[in-house]
Amino acid sequence: MHFRDFLQIIKVTPQSSYVMLHGDHDYTANVPLADLDRDDVLLAHSFGGSLAWPCRSLRMNGR
Repeated sequence: MHFRDFLQIIKVTPQSSYVMLHGDHDYTANVPLADLDRDDVLLAHSFGGSLAWPCRSLRMNGR
């Protein structure tokens, strides 16, 4: 799904500006919301029946 559609589903608040992504091996990334709120950004957990990447959680800053 487009990440932009996901943002609408979870009703991100206007004061949100970053997304904290958590992955395996304690990997984290703090990504500006503007970088994810584009037509060419997708949110996927699988591709062709296989797990796309190990993603544990997603938390919106300011939400």
